[in-house]
Amino acid sequence: MTDDNDIGTFSPTQCDMPVLPVVAIVGRPNVGKSTLFNRLSGKRKAIVDDRPGVTRDCITVQVHWNEHQFTLVDTGGFMPFSKDSIEAAIREQVERAIAEADVVLFVCDAKVGVSAIDADVAKILRHSSVESLLVVNKLDHPGNEDVLLPEFYRLGLGDPIPVSAVSGRLSGNLLDLITAELDPLKINSEYKSEDVIKLVLVGRPNVGKSTLINKLAGFKVSIVNNRPGTTRDSTDTAIMWKHKSFLLIDTAGIRRSSRMEGQIEYYSSLRAMDSIKQASVALVLVDAVDGVTTQDARIMAKIIKEGCGMVIVVNKWDSVSKPKDSGKFVAETVSRFPFLRDFPIVTLSALTGSRVHRCLEAAANVRESRGRRIPTGKLNRLLEDVRSRVSAKGSGLEVNILYATQQGIDPPTFVLFADRPDLLSGSDTRHFEKCLRKEYDFAGSPMRIYWRSRNKKAKSEN
Repeated sequence: MTDDNDIGTFSPTQCDMPVLPVVAIVGRPNVGKSTLFNRLSGKRKAIVDDRPGVTRDCITVQVHWNEHQFTLVDTGGFMPFSKDSIEAAIREQVERAIAEADVVLFVCDAKVGVSAIDADVAKILRHSSVESLLVVNKLDHPGNEDVLLPEFYRLGLGDPIPVSAVSGRLSGNLLDLITAELDPLKINSEYKSEDVIKLVLVGRPNVGKSTLINKLAGFKVSIVNNRPGTTRDSTDTAIMWKHKSFLLIDTAGIRRSSRMEGQIEYYSSLRAMDSIKQASVALVLVDAVDGVTTQDARIMAKIIKEGCGMVIVVNKWDSVSKPKDSGKFVAETVSRFPFLRDFPIVTLSALTGSRVHRCLEAAANVRESRGRRIPTGKLNRLLEDVRSRVSAKGSGLEVNILYATQQGIDPPTFVLFADRPDLLSGSDTRHFEKCLRKEYDFAGSPMRIYWRSRNKKAKSEN
Protein backbone atom coordinates (compact mmCIF):
# COMPACT_ATOMS: atom_id res chain seq x y z
CA MET A 1 0.00 0.00 0.00
CA THR A 2 1.29 3.44 -0.94
CA ASP A 3 1.60 6.42 1.36
CA ASP A 4 -1.63 7.93 2.70
CA ASN A 5 -0.71 11.32 1.28
CA ASP A 6 -0.51 9.98 -2.28
CA ILE A 7 -3.16 11.89 -4.22
CA GLY A 8 -2.36 10.42 -7.63
CA THR A 9 -3.76 11.48 -10.96
CA PHE A 10 -6.86 10.07 -12.57
CA SER A 11 -8.04 10.75 -16.10
CA PRO A 12 -10.19 7.98 -17.61
CA THR A 13 -11.14 8.02 -21.28
CA GLN A 14 -13.86 6.43 -23.36
CA CYS A 15 -13.19 2.71 -23.79
CA ASP A 16 -12.55 1.49 -27.34
CA MET A 17 -15.38 -1.05 -27.40
CA PRO A 18 -17.59 -2.05 -30.34
CA VAL A 19 -19.46 0.95 -31.77
CA LEU A 20 -23.03 -0.34 -31.68
CA PRO A 21 -26.14 1.66 -32.55
CA VAL A 22 -27.97 2.83 -29.41
CA VAL A 23 -31.72 2.47 -28.90
CA ALA A 24 -33.09 4.27 -25.82
CA ILE A 25 -36.47 3.57 -24.21
CA VAL A 26 -38.05 6.70 -22.69
CA GLY A 27 -41.42 7.71 -21.29
CA ARG A 28 -43.17 8.78 -18.12
CA PRO A 29 -43.25 6.48 -15.06
CA ASN A 30 -45.20 3.22 -15.08
CA VAL A 31 -45.87 2.84 -18.81
CA GLY A 32 -44.00 -0.49 -18.98
CA LYS A 33 -40.56 0.62 -20.17
CA SER A 34 -38.65 -1.96 -18.08
CA THR A 35 -41.05 -4.74 -19.08
CA LEU A 36 -40.48 -3.80 -22.73
CA PHE A 37 -36.70 -3.65 -22.13
CA ASN A 38 -36.76 -7.20 -20.77
CA ARG A 39 -39.03 -8.39 -23.59
CA LEU A 40 -36.90 -6.95 -26.43
CA SER A 41 -33.62 -8.11 -24.88
CA GLY A 42 -34.90 -11.54 -23.90
CA LYS A 43 -33.33 -11.05 -20.46
CA ARG A 44 -34.77 -10.20 -17.05
CA LYS A 45 -32.18 -7.51 -16.37
CA ALA A 46 -34.46 -4.63 -15.41
CA ILE A 47 -36.48 -4.82 -12.19
CA VAL A 48 -40.22 -4.65 -12.89
CA ASP A 49 -42.82 -3.49 -10.38
CA ASP A 50 -46.30 -1.94 -10.62
CA ARG A 51 -45.18 1.03 -8.54
CA PRO A 52 -43.88 4.01 -10.56
CA GLY A 53 -40.26 5.13 -10.22
CA VAL A 54 -38.68 1.69 -9.74
CA THR A 55 -36.10 2.25 -12.50
CA ARG A 56 -33.77 5.13 -11.72
CA ASP A 57 -30.41 4.62 -13.38
CA CYS A 58 -30.00 3.88 -17.08
CA ILE A 59 -29.21 0.22 -17.72
CA THR A 60 -28.02 -1.35 -20.97
CA VAL A 61 -27.95 -4.68 -22.77
CA GLN A 62 -26.87 -5.84 -26.22
CA VAL A 63 -29.67 -7.12 -28.46
CA HIS A 64 -29.35 -9.31 -31.58
CA TRP A 65 -32.19 -9.35 -34.12
CA ASN A 66 -32.26 -10.24 -37.83
CA GLU A 67 -28.47 -10.09 -38.18
CA HIS A 68 -28.45 -6.71 -36.47
CA GLN A 69 -26.89 -5.89 -33.12
CA PHE A 70 -27.58 -2.82 -31.00
CA THR A 71 -27.35 -1.50 -27.45
CA LEU A 72 -30.74 -1.17 -25.76
CA VAL A 73 -30.98 1.40 -22.93
CA ASP A 74 -33.70 1.45 -20.27
CA THR A 75 -34.26 4.79 -18.54
CA GLY A 76 -36.11 6.02 -15.49
CA GLY A 77 -39.55 7.59 -15.63
CA PHE A 78 -39.28 11.02 -17.28
CA MET A 79 -40.83 13.84 -15.24
CA PRO A 80 -39.96 17.01 -17.21
CA PHE A 81 -40.75 19.60 -14.53
CA SER A 82 -40.42 17.73 -11.22
CA LYS A 83 -38.43 19.42 -8.45
CA ASP A 84 -37.76 16.16 -6.56
CA SER A 85 -33.98 15.64 -6.40
CA ILE A 86 -34.05 12.03 -7.60
CA GLU A 87 -36.58 12.72 -10.38
CA ALA A 88 -34.48 15.70 -11.50
CA ALA A 89 -31.40 13.45 -11.64
CA ILE A 90 -33.40 10.88 -13.64
CA ARG A 91 -34.41 13.64 -16.05
CA GLU A 92 -30.75 14.55 -16.64
CA GLN A 93 -29.92 10.92 -17.39
CA VAL A 94 -32.86 10.54 -19.78
CA GLU A 95 -31.86 13.70 -21.64
CA ARG A 96 -28.32 12.34 -21.95
CA ALA A 97 -29.67 8.99 -23.23
CA ILE A 98 -31.77 10.79 -25.87
CA ALA A 99 -28.77 12.87 -26.99
CA GLU A 100 -26.60 9.77 -27.42
CA ALA A 101 -29.24 7.52 -29.02
CA ASP A 102 -29.59 6.60 -32.69
CA VAL A 103 -33.24 5.67 -32.15
CA VAL A 104 -35.60 6.55 -29.28
CA LEU A 105 -38.58 4.37 -28.36
CA PHE A 106 -41.12 6.71 -26.77
CA VAL A 107 -43.44 4.44 -24.77
CA CYS A 108 -47.01 5.43 -23.86
CA ASP A 109 -49.81 3.60 -22.05
CA ALA A 110 -52.77 2.62 -24.26
CA LYS A 111 -55.04 2.16 -21.24
CA VAL A 112 -54.38 5.67 -19.89
CA GLY A 113 -54.22 7.53 -23.18
CA VAL A 114 -52.23 10.69 -23.87
CA SER A 115 -51.26 12.47 -20.66
CA ALA A 116 -49.87 15.97 -20.15
CA ILE A 117 -46.44 14.45 -19.45
CA ASP A 118 -46.63 12.45 -22.69
CA ALA A 119 -47.27 15.69 -24.56
CA ASP A 120 -44.27 17.35 -22.88
CA VAL A 121 -41.98 14.43 -23.73
CA ALA A 122 -43.25 14.37 -27.32
CA LYS A 123 -42.48 18.09 -27.67
CA ILE A 124 -38.88 17.46 -26.54
CA LEU A 125 -38.49 14.62 -29.05
CA ARG A 126 -39.98 16.65 -31.92
CA HIS A 127 -37.34 19.34 -31.33
CA SER A 128 -34.47 16.82 -31.18
CA SER A 129 -32.62 15.42 -34.17
CA VAL A 130 -32.92 11.79 -33.06
CA GLU A 131 -35.19 9.33 -34.88
CA SER A 132 -38.19 8.50 -32.64
CA LEU A 133 -40.65 5.63 -32.73
CA LEU A 134 -43.93 6.11 -30.84
CA VAL A 135 -44.67 2.82 -29.04
CA VAL A 136 -48.09 2.35 -27.47
CA ASN A 137 -47.85 -0.37 -24.83
CA LYS A 138 -50.42 -2.54 -23.01
CA LEU A 139 -52.41 -3.47 -26.13
CA ASP A 140 -52.74 -7.02 -24.90
CA HIS A 141 -55.67 -8.10 -27.07
CA PRO A 142 -56.21 -7.88 -30.84
CA GLY A 143 -58.99 -5.54 -31.96
CA ASN A 144 -58.26 -2.66 -29.56
CA GLU A 145 -55.93 -0.79 -31.91
CA ASP A 146 -58.70 0.96 -33.93
CA VAL A 147 -60.22 2.31 -30.71
CA LEU A 148 -57.15 3.20 -28.67
CA LEU A 149 -54.46 4.25 -31.18
CA PRO A 150 -55.98 7.28 -32.98
CA GLU A 151 -55.58 9.52 -29.90
CA PHE A 152 -51.80 9.18 -30.06
CA TYR A 153 -51.50 10.74 -33.51
CA ARG A 154 -51.83 14.16 -31.91
CA LEU A 155 -48.37 13.73 -30.35
CA GLY A 156 -46.93 14.46 -33.81
CA LEU A 157 -44.46 11.57 -33.87
CA GLY A 158 -45.90 9.58 -36.75
CA ASP A 159 -47.80 6.31 -36.68
CA PRO A 160 -48.21 4.80 -33.19
CA ILE A 161 -46.80 1.26 -32.97
CA PRO A 162 -48.93 -1.18 -30.91
CA VAL A 163 -47.24 -3.69 -28.61
CA SER A 164 -47.80 -5.70 -25.44
CA ALA A 165 -44.61 -5.91 -23.42
CA VAL A 166 -46.18 -8.32 -20.93
CA SER A 167 -47.32 -10.95 -23.44
CA GLY A 168 -44.81 -10.16 -26.18
CA ARG A 169 -47.58 -9.50 -28.70
CA LEU A 170 -46.19 -7.64 -31.75
CA SER A 171 -42.75 -7.27 -30.12
CA GLY A 172 -41.16 -8.93 -33.16
CA ASN A 173 -42.77 -6.32 -35.41
CA LEU A 174 -41.32 -3.59 -33.20
CA LEU A 175 -37.83 -5.11 -33.45
CA ASP A 176 -38.18 -5.19 -37.25
CA LEU A 177 -39.02 -1.48 -37.24
CA ILE A 178 -36.10 -0.70 -34.93
CA THR A 179 -33.52 -2.54 -37.04
CA ALA A 180 -34.88 -0.91 -40.20
CA GLU A 181 -33.81 2.45 -38.73
CA LEU A 182 -30.26 1.38 -37.86
CA ASP A 183 -27.16 1.95 -39.97
CA PRO A 184 -25.07 -1.09 -40.97
CA LEU A 185 -23.15 -2.37 -37.96
CA LYS A 186 -19.50 -1.33 -37.69
CA ILE A 187 -17.36 -3.02 -35.05
CA ASN A 188 -13.73 -2.35 -34.23
CA SER A 189 -12.04 -5.56 -35.41
CA GLU A 190 -9.19 -5.15 -32.88
CA TYR A 191 -11.56 -5.31 -29.91
CA LYS A 192 -11.44 -8.48 -27.82
CA SER A 193 -14.02 -8.90 -25.08
CA GLU A 194 -11.68 -11.08 -23.02
CA ASP A 195 -9.32 -8.11 -22.64
CA VAL A 196 -11.95 -6.16 -20.70
CA ILE A 197 -11.74 -6.22 -16.89
CA LYS A 198 -15.32 -6.58 -15.63
CA LEU A 199 -15.35 -4.64 -12.39
CA VAL A 200 -18.45 -4.81 -10.15
CA LEU A 201 -18.95 -2.36 -7.27
CA VAL A 202 -20.78 -3.92 -4.33
CA GLY A 203 -21.41 -3.17 -0.68
CA ARG A 204 -23.98 -2.11 1.87
CA PRO A 205 -26.39 0.73 1.03
CA ASN A 206 -25.02 4.26 1.12
CA VAL A 207 -21.29 3.45 1.23
CA GLY A 208 -20.59 5.52 -1.90
CA LYS A 209 -20.71 3.03 -4.79
CA SER A 210 -22.53 5.39 -7.14
CA THR A 211 -20.28 8.30 -6.21
CA LEU A 212 -17.20 6.19 -6.98
CA ILE A 213 -18.49 4.90 -10.31
CA ASN A 214 -19.36 8.45 -11.37
CA LYS A 215 -15.86 9.61 -10.44
CA LEU A 216 -14.26 6.70 -12.32
CA ALA A 217 -16.44 7.25 -15.40
CA GLY A 218 -16.02 11.02 -15.43
CA PHE A 219 -19.77 11.70 -15.68
CA LYS A 220 -23.01 10.86 -13.87
CA VAL A 221 -23.62 7.18 -14.57
CA SER A 222 -25.56 6.53 -11.39
CA ILE A 223 -27.85 8.79 -9.41
CA VAL A 224 -26.32 9.87 -6.11
CA ASN A 225 -28.59 10.69 -3.18
CA ASN A 226 -28.32 10.41 0.60
CA ARG A 227 -31.39 8.20 0.65
CA PRO A 228 -30.25 4.55 0.96
CA GLY A 229 -31.47 2.32 -1.86
CA THR A 230 -31.27 4.96 -4.59
CA THR A 231 -29.55 2.48 -6.93
CA ARG A 232 -31.73 -0.54 -7.75
CA ASP A 233 -30.62 -2.03 -11.07
CA SER A 234 -27.07 -2.90 -12.11
CA THR A 235 -25.62 -0.35 -14.54
CA ASP A 236 -22.68 -0.86 -16.94
CA THR A 237 -20.12 1.74 -18.06
CA ALA A 238 -16.94 1.22 -20.11
CA ILE A 239 -13.76 3.26 -19.55
CA MET A 240 -10.12 3.08 -20.61
CA TRP A 241 -7.34 3.84 -18.12
CA LYS A 242 -3.60 3.34 -18.64
CA HIS A 243 -4.25 1.28 -21.78
CA LYS A 244 -6.55 -1.09 -19.91
CA SER A 245 -10.27 -1.50 -20.62
CA PHE A 246 -12.67 -1.68 -17.68
CA LEU A 247 -16.39 -2.38 -17.64
CA LEU A 248 -17.72 -0.76 -14.45
CA ILE A 249 -20.87 -2.33 -13.00
CA ASP A 250 -22.71 -0.42 -10.28
CA THR A 251 -25.12 -2.41 -8.09
CA ALA A 252 -27.72 -1.84 -5.41
CA GLY A 253 -26.73 -1.95 -1.76
CA ILE A 254 -26.89 -5.41 -0.18
CA ARG A 255 -28.46 -5.70 3.26
CA ARG A 256 -29.21 -8.70 5.44
CA SER A 257 -32.28 -10.60 4.23
CA SER A 258 -34.10 -9.86 7.49
CA ARG A 259 -33.70 -6.11 6.92
CA MET A 260 -34.80 -5.96 3.28
CA GLU A 261 -37.88 -3.88 2.61
CA GLY A 262 -40.13 -5.47 0.00
CA GLN A 263 -39.61 -7.22 -3.30
CA ILE A 264 -37.79 -4.37 -5.03
CA GLU A 265 -34.87 -4.51 -2.59
CA TYR A 266 -34.91 -8.31 -2.70
CA TYR A 267 -34.62 -8.41 -6.51
CA SER A 268 -32.03 -5.61 -6.45
CA SER A 269 -29.92 -7.79 -4.18
CA LEU A 270 -30.31 -10.77 -6.54
CA ARG A 271 -29.20 -8.61 -9.48
CA ALA A 272 -26.14 -7.55 -7.49
CA MET A 273 -25.17 -11.15 -6.74
CA ASP A 274 -25.70 -12.11 -10.40
CA SER A 275 -23.36 -9.28 -11.42
CA ILE A 276 -20.70 -10.71 -9.08
CA LYS A 277 -20.93 -14.06 -10.87
CA GLN A 278 -20.30 -12.35 -14.22
CA ALA A 279 -17.43 -10.12 -13.03
CA SER A 280 -13.65 -10.58 -12.99
CA VAL A 281 -13.10 -8.50 -9.86
CA ALA A 282 -15.42 -7.11 -7.18
CA LEU A 283 -14.68 -3.80 -5.49
CA VAL A 284 -16.29 -4.12 -2.06
CA LEU A 285 -16.86 -0.65 -0.65
CA VAL A 286 -16.84 -0.14 3.10
CA ASP A 287 -17.32 3.04 5.09
CA ALA A 288 -14.07 4.32 6.64
CA VAL A 289 -15.94 5.61 9.69
CA ASP A 290 -17.71 2.28 10.35
CA GLY A 291 -14.80 0.06 9.36
CA VAL A 292 -15.46 -3.45 8.07
CA THR A 293 -18.78 -4.52 9.56
CA THR A 294 -20.19 -8.02 9.97
CA GLN A 295 -22.46 -7.43 6.96
CA ASP A 296 -19.46 -6.30 4.89
CA ALA A 297 -17.70 -9.53 5.86
CA ARG A 298 -20.76 -11.58 4.83
CA ILE A 299 -20.74 -9.93 1.40
CA MET A 300 -17.00 -10.60 1.03
CA ALA A 301 -17.43 -14.25 2.00
CA LYS A 302 -20.09 -14.65 -0.72
CA ILE A 303 -17.78 -13.11 -3.31
CA ILE A 304 -14.94 -15.46 -2.37
CA LYS A 305 -17.33 -18.42 -2.55
CA GLU A 306 -18.30 -17.39 -6.09
CA GLY A 307 -14.62 -17.38 -7.09
CA CYS A 308 -14.61 -13.70 -8.04
CA GLY A 309 -11.48 -11.63 -7.48
CA MET A 310 -11.83 -9.02 -4.74
CA VAL A 311 -10.43 -5.66 -3.67
CA ILE A 312 -11.61 -4.06 -0.42
CA VAL A 313 -12.13 -0.33 -0.96
CA VAL A 314 -12.29 1.81 2.17
CA ASN A 315 -14.27 4.84 1.01
CA LYS A 316 -14.87 8.18 2.78
CA TRP A 317 -11.30 8.18 4.12
CA ASP A 318 -11.60 11.98 4.18
CA SER A 319 -14.47 11.68 6.71
CA VAL A 320 -12.47 9.97 9.44
CA SER A 321 -12.29 12.50 12.28
CA LYS A 322 -8.89 11.26 13.40
CA PRO A 323 -7.23 9.76 10.34
CA LYS A 324 -5.15 6.74 11.26
CA ASP A 325 -2.41 5.05 9.34
CA SER A 326 -3.84 2.83 6.60
CA GLY A 327 -1.45 0.04 7.61
CA LYS A 328 -2.97 0.06 11.09
CA PHE A 329 -6.47 -0.07 9.58
CA VAL A 330 -5.48 -3.10 7.50
CA ALA A 331 -3.93 -4.85 10.49
CA GLU A 332 -7.04 -4.30 12.61
CA THR A 333 -9.31 -5.54 9.81
CA VAL A 334 -7.31 -8.72 9.23
CA SER A 335 -7.15 -9.33 12.98
CA ARG A 336 -10.98 -9.28 13.15
CA PHE A 337 -11.51 -11.17 9.86
CA PRO A 338 -8.47 -13.39 9.18
CA PHE A 339 -9.95 -14.73 5.90
CA LEU A 340 -9.31 -11.28 4.36
CA ARG A 341 -5.53 -11.42 4.76
CA ASP A 342 -4.99 -12.42 1.11
CA PHE A 343 -7.07 -9.58 -0.37
CA PRO A 344 -5.80 -6.03 -1.04
CA ILE A 345 -7.26 -3.14 0.96
CA VAL A 346 -7.09 0.40 -0.48
CA THR A 347 -8.23 3.69 1.03
CA LEU A 348 -9.71 6.56 -0.98
CA SER A 349 -12.35 9.27 -1.17
CA ALA A 350 -14.83 8.94 -4.01
CA LEU A 351 -16.28 12.34 -3.16
CA THR A 352 -13.01 14.28 -3.51
CA GLY A 353 -11.39 11.91 -6.01
CA SER A 354 -8.38 11.38 -3.74
CA ARG A 355 -6.54 8.14 -4.63
CA VAL A 356 -9.44 6.72 -6.69
CA HIS A 357 -6.87 5.40 -9.19
CA ARG A 358 -5.76 2.90 -6.54
CA CYS A 359 -8.83 0.73 -6.95
CA LEU A 360 -8.22 0.32 -10.69
CA GLU A 361 -4.54 -0.47 -10.12
CA ALA A 362 -5.46 -3.09 -7.54
CA ALA A 363 -8.24 -4.53 -9.73
CA ALA A 364 -5.87 -4.91 -12.70
CA ASN A 365 -3.38 -6.78 -10.49
CA VAL A 366 -6.11 -9.05 -9.12
CA ARG A 367 -7.35 -9.82 -12.63
CA GLU A 368 -3.81 -10.89 -13.51
CA SER A 369 -3.58 -13.06 -10.37
CA ARG A 370 -6.92 -14.71 -11.12
CA GLY A 371 -5.65 -15.78 -14.55
CA ARG A 372 -2.16 -16.91 -13.48
CA ARG A 373 -0.94 -20.39 -14.49
CA ILE A 374 1.85 -22.29 -12.73
CA PRO A 375 3.83 -24.97 -14.63
CA THR A 376 3.38 -28.50 -13.31
CA GLY A 377 7.10 -28.87 -12.52
CA LYS A 378 7.08 -25.83 -10.24
CA LEU A 379 3.90 -27.00 -8.53
CA ASN A 380 5.45 -30.33 -7.69
CA ARG A 381 8.51 -28.69 -6.18
CA LEU A 382 6.15 -26.83 -3.84
CA LEU A 383 4.49 -30.12 -3.02
CA GLU A 384 7.64 -31.21 -1.18
CA ASP A 385 6.63 -28.81 1.60
CA VAL A 386 3.33 -30.64 2.01
CA ARG A 387 5.03 -34.05 1.99
CA SER A 388 7.42 -32.92 4.72
CA ARG A 389 4.57 -31.53 6.77
CA VAL A 390 2.53 -34.74 6.57
CA SER A 391 5.57 -36.87 7.44
CA ALA A 392 6.32 -34.72 10.46
CA LYS A 393 2.85 -35.26 11.92
CA GLY A 394 3.53 -38.82 12.92
CA SER A 395 0.42 -40.46 14.41
CA GLY A 396 0.80 -43.42 12.05
CA LEU A 397 -0.28 -41.49 8.98
CA GLU A 398 0.91 -43.19 5.79
CA VAL A 399 0.03 -41.04 2.81
CA ASN A 400 1.87 -41.08 -0.47
CA ILE A 401 1.38 -37.65 -2.11
CA LEU A 402 1.94 -38.21 -5.80
CA TYR A 403 1.81 -34.97 -7.80
CA ALA A 404 -0.11 -31.72 -8.41
CA THR A 405 -1.45 -30.00 -11.51
CA GLN A 406 -3.34 -26.79 -12.28
CA GLN A 407 -6.76 -27.58 -13.67
CA GLY A 408 -7.95 -24.08 -14.56
CA ILE A 409 -8.01 -20.33 -13.95
CA ASP A 410 -10.61 -17.69 -13.02
CA PRO A 411 -10.27 -18.69 -10.21
CA PRO A 412 -6.99 -20.68 -10.13
CA THR A 413 -7.89 -24.32 -9.55
CA PHE A 414 -5.43 -27.03 -8.53
CA VAL A 415 -5.74 -30.81 -8.20
CA LEU A 416 -3.41 -32.79 -5.91
CA PHE A 417 -3.19 -36.57 -6.22
CA ALA A 418 -2.51 -38.93 -3.31
CA ASP A 419 -3.08 -42.61 -2.59
CA ARG A 420 -5.07 -41.82 0.60
CA PRO A 421 -6.55 -38.30 0.27
CA ASP A 422 -9.08 -39.18 2.98
CA LEU A 423 -6.27 -39.08 5.55
CA LEU A 424 -5.33 -35.50 4.69
CA SER A 425 -6.85 -32.58 6.55
CA GLY A 426 -7.98 -29.09 5.68
CA SER A 427 -4.83 -27.73 7.30
CA ASP A 428 -2.73 -29.60 4.71
CA THR A 429 -4.69 -27.90 1.94
CA ARG A 430 -4.32 -24.50 3.58
CA HIS A 431 -0.57 -25.08 3.93
CA PHE A 432 -0.28 -25.77 0.18
CA GLU A 433 -2.34 -22.66 -0.57
CA LYS A 434 -0.09 -20.60 1.68
CA CYS A 435 2.97 -21.87 -0.20
CA LEU A 436 1.35 -21.03 -3.52
CA ARG A 437 0.42 -17.52 -2.47
CA LYS A 438 3.86 -16.82 -1.01
CA GLU A 439 5.70 -18.05 -4.08
CA TYR A 440 3.46 -16.79 -6.91
CA ASP A 441 1.41 -13.86 -5.57
CA PHE A 442 -2.26 -14.75 -5.96
CA ALA A 443 -3.29 -11.67 -3.96
CA GLY A 444 -6.96 -10.83 -4.36
CA SER A 445 -7.93 -14.10 -6.03
CA PRO A 446 -9.79 -16.98 -4.38
CA MET A 447 -8.31 -20.42 -5.02
CA ARG A 448 -9.80 -23.87 -5.47
CA ILE A 449 -7.76 -26.87 -4.28
CA TYR A 450 -8.92 -30.47 -4.61
CA TRP A 451 -7.43 -33.75 -3.37
CA ARG A 452 -8.00 -36.72 -5.61
CA SER A 453 -7.01 -40.36 -5.67
CA ARG A 454 -6.35 -42.14 -8.95
CA ASN A 455 -9.50 -44.19 -8.61
CA LYS A 456 -11.87 -41.85 -6.76
CA LYS A 457 -13.69 -38.60 -7.39
CA ALA A 458 -12.22 -35.29 -6.24
CA LYS A 459 -12.47 -34.29 -2.63
CA SER A 460 -12.75 -30.50 -2.33
CA GLU A 461 -10.95 -28.95 0.60
CA ASN A 462 -11.22 -25.26 -0.38
